[in-house]
Amino acid sequence: MNGSQLLYIITTAIAVSLDSFFAGFAVGNKIKNSFSLPVCAALLTLAMCLVAALPVVMIKQYIDQDILGTVGACILLAVGLLNMVSTDNKPTQHNGSYIKQCIAIGFAVALDATVACVSLTVMNYNAVVVALIFSATHLLTVWLGQKLAKTKKVALVLNKFDWLGGAMLIALAVVKCI
Repeated sequence: MNGSQLLYIITTAIAVSLDSFFAGFAVGNKIKNSFSLPVCAALLTLAMCLVAALPVVMIKQYIDQDILGTVGACILLAVGLLNMVSTDNKPTQHNGSYIKQCIAIGFAVALDATVACVSLTVMNYNAVVVALIFSATHLLTVWLGQKLAKTKKVALVLNKFDWLGGAMLIALAVVKCI
């Protein structure tokens, strides 16, 4: 893997992790602030990415690489557009135990990463490396979101940028098509 491929994976990871940042941020004042939520989000991201990428790894050798690259870019574009038009992409307080809340939020933030992992796997990136990087960025961004939610001035500014993850994914899709 060369430097530009790693940069593309990291940029994509940051883009799909922005929703996890805002999830951590949204619940930072509502649920217990611990490391359980970031760990749960990271583990679910890793598991879901690996499970979803497995069929792609098995069949991609039989499909033309140019077609796969275009399909991968289209998937990123679709995820970006969905993130941009989503009016309610922040998790809310759920009734029930703290662990159930962590799992629900972790699953919600892992969905974008899973689709993006499939997209990058289709484009011939190593699925395990992508899943590990996505998982690590989700861990960090959920944790950071929780911590920054406690800072009122930062909270006022950050609430205006929940569209940024979708915009980054759209830009990455366009770059991949060029």
